[in-house]
Amino acid sequence: MQRVQLMNLVNTLSSADALFIVYHGVLVPPVIPRYRASPDPAILELLTMLRKRMKVVVVATRSYSALSKIAEYVDALICCNGCETHLQDLVVLPRNVHSHSHVVLEIARKLESTEVLTVELRRTSFGDAVGLAAEWGGDLSKNDRENLELALKLAIDSGLLVYSDPRAGFVEIYTPHCNRRKAVEIVKRLLNIQKAIYLGESILDREVFDVVEIPIAIRHELNRDVELNAEYEVPREQLVSLLKSMVSRL
Repeated sequence: MQRVQLMNLVNTLSSADALFIVYHGVLVPPVIPRYRASPDPAILELLTMLRKRMKVVVVATRSYSALSKIAEYVDALICCNGCETHLQDLVVLPRNVHSHSHVVLEIARKLESTEVLTVELRRTSFGDAVGLAAEWGGDLSKNDRENLELALKLAIDSGLLVYSDPRAGFVEIYTPHCNRRKAVEIVKRLLNIQKAIYLGESILDREVFDVVEIPIAIRHELNRDVELNAEYEVPREQLVSLLKSMVSRL
């Protein structure tokens, strides 16, 4: 990975025809628990301006119902970590998207929300439970830790995908149909994207960084020690300046 001068990076980005931007930690501030964060209005405004010359796609773990308010700002929304993609006149879902819903719901029941632990189901627009997030903003009780361990074991034994980042206070669990990398590749084909920028920030983005042309890791206080394997790194406090510089090239 390389840290580069902002203007040098802007020169590199000027030939791209698409920007993929991750929701948690990039479009919204990195906070614990993550569900409390909302999109940065300044970034949304800059994305609207950037759409004059490139496609803009938001990539998120959350369900479309939680993201629909920002749909007007982008050309596509990748939801549920890749299990559902919304384009202007098209919704893309994998075949058999519902095949593990019963296991997801069973895990959610084992992880009932408590004072510290919050559980949020990831559902498609058609109601299929395809994943969940368990987040905590403080120290977990012994009972919560034990329930979390049992839930993770059930998820792994059932063939579900588990992404855990204790430092950032979250666990994401998805059916094997939820594939962020594949969703990005599908959007690139459908929108005829030739050169894509990807702004990611977590372990969920590592599988995408090697299928986009300009992978950029956005660094902040919650992912300092996470290995992301992106070609470039940008501190989140410089993100607005980076986007403004891109807009100035329009």
